[in-house]
Amino acid sequence: MGFTEKHIVFNETTAIYFGEGVLPSGDFRKVTINKKKEMTGVAQKFLDPENKADYVVTGMPPKKMFRLFRKHFKYVKAAGGIVKNPAGEYLFIRRFNIWDLPKGKLKKKETPGKGALREVMEETGVKGLKIEKKLANTYHVYTLNGKNYLKKTHWFLMSVPEKQNLTPQTVEEITEAKWLEREKSLAALKESYRSLHDILSPFIR
Repeated sequence: MGFTEKHIVFNETTAIYFGEGVLPSGDFRKVTINKKKEMTGVAQKFLDPENKADYVVTGMPPKKMFRLFRKHFKYVKAAGGIVKNPAGEYLFIRRFNIWDLPKGKLKKKETPGKGALREVMEETGVKGLKIEKKLANTYHVYTLNGKNYLKKTHWFLMSVPEKQNLTPQTVEEITEAKWLEREKSLAALKESYRSLHDILSPFIR
């Protein structure tokens, strides 16, 4: 069985895989759990800043292991877009000196599609956005003010009718919004967060 995006959770540099599948290349640790409480230790080790390895967790159905893992975090929902213009360029933002894709947290009762359109427009100033199709989801964990969060981000492929000038949302620490051609887009994703590179690179075509 191969991994689905729901079976992989990322932090800044490493990932945790739930279930059997094609093992990640490089340094990884394989862990087998037989009891629910054993997931507590796995989550703690994955969050350890000293951890430099991917984890592959087996022993239970992947969906069950994901649910057990999720219980150790405050769950956050977000949405964003891969935006392509008629010239074949993709929309990127630069925040904290890192290339990123426009995205943000969903408002209460807001659908992922509407939230994605709103966030992309707010963060870049782009107009005339249209959703072409739903893409994969990404899952990543982070710690903020002493609390651990797991964020699910819904991703959509979007289009605009024409290339247009962009306005970065500086209040959100965005210093640049830019159209990048395909090869530069792939290079930007490689320099970006691992969750974006590993899951979304196949959609830059």
